Amino acid sequence: MLKYKAIIFDLGGVILNLDQERTIRSFKRLNLDLDVVNDKLPIFKHYEIGKVDTETFIQTLKAELKGNASELEIEKAWNNMILNVPNERIEILKYLKTKYKIFILSNTNELHIQEFVTIFKKDHPTESWENLFDKIYYSHQIGLRKPDLAAWKIILEENNLTPSETIFIDDTLMHHKAAETLGIKSIWTKKPIDKWFLEELKNFEKL
Repeated sequence: MLKYKAIIFDLGGVILNLDQERTIRSFKRLNLDLDVVNDKLPIFKHYEIGKVDTETFIQTLKAELKGNASELEIEKAWNNMILNVPNERIEILKYLKTKYKIFILSNTNELHIQEFVTIFKKDHPTESWENLFDKIYYSHQIGLRKPDLAAWKIILEENNLTPSETIFIDDTLMHHKAAETLGIKSIWTKKPIDKWFLEELKNFEKL
């Protein structure tokens, strides 16, 4: 019998390839520094927890650009970081689902998920993203974002998971540390899942 019963995955940088610099550069070409906006306004955090809708988000950035960019240009620049999910990762997820309950917990937003779903369907027309997991939790839909402990607690409580029997994997150190305070076995990684992750799981099950 397996020691662990569930795995909670971050999305970007763990399953989905991302390049945040592409979005930063895209906005700089539009003469907007996202770090400056983030320091001045809470719009990014509010958008990630669904506190503002996409229209408000776009119009806020447009106002910062003083109308010098169209809604389409802003949307394209914002989504420029979203890349792809290689076939090998899909096969790993399929394999893991035969042994564990698997979930997504991602700090994200409506535009990024729409773009991701479009890319995923184009790249993998015979696959269903939703069916790869037992359930998906996006921050803008649940109104919570990591490292708020309530984000993990929702998954634990809704799915009757025991923290000590649950693994969490994320590429952000503060999220890794937050999950560990709940008693979850947490993995901090700077590379997406691959064969190394399967080997790591084998080692955990032996401990």
